[in-house]
Amino acid sequence: MEENKSIDIPAEKPTPEELETYAKTYFKYFLEVCEKYKVIDNEYYEKIILPIKEKYEEKRKKYEAEINKSYIEYASLWNRLCAHFLDGLVILLIFFPYILLYGNKSSAFNQIYLICLIIVVFSFLESSNMQGTFGKLICGIKVVGINGERISFLNSLIRNVIKFLSLGLCAFTSFVPLFSDEKKAIHDYIAQTFVAKKNSLINKS
Repeated sequence: MEENKSIDIPAEKPTPEELETYAKTYFKYFLEVCEKYKVIDNEYYEKIILPIKEKYEEKRKKYEAEINKSYIEYASLWNRLCAHFLDGLVILLIFFPYILLYGNKSSAFNQIYLICLIIVVFSFLESSNMQGTFGKLICGIKVVGINGERISFLNSLIRNVIKFLSLGLCAFTSFVPLFSDEKKAIHDYIAQTFVAKKNSLINKS
């Protein structure tokens, strides 16, 4: 465990072994050493310190991600289905005038256009600070990356394209989360995401 100690930064350059010890035991102090030599001896910083710094920063990120993930409560299938139902109602209300006017007369091109529009909007919402569609927000769940972080628009787009394709091909794919420890659907596995309960997430930007 890292201790809160105030240690004077050494006057002489630490050896790689000493730097490893600092990084393992007093990471905040190690970062102070890094900042000092980044200013006064950039060559030493880049050749000796930076590789060690990157190594231990990556280790700490993985460790923190595992800690964060251990607190995450995955959204149940019923949470997800409820969110899908509410999203369906929102879509119906938005496009009701169009459906009323055109009904079955709508061309295949228009139908494909509407589906693509919905996919783009859903992808934008899930990759925004909201991290979910309106249905998901009402149900208290969010879409996150494998470490509980906010996902990118591209990741969200891939997720939603796969979701609509899988649901279009076979509606039973909705029940895949029943057989997954992390309650993942097919599109979650492909996009490397999962859906979690909002209250169990540590706020991440």
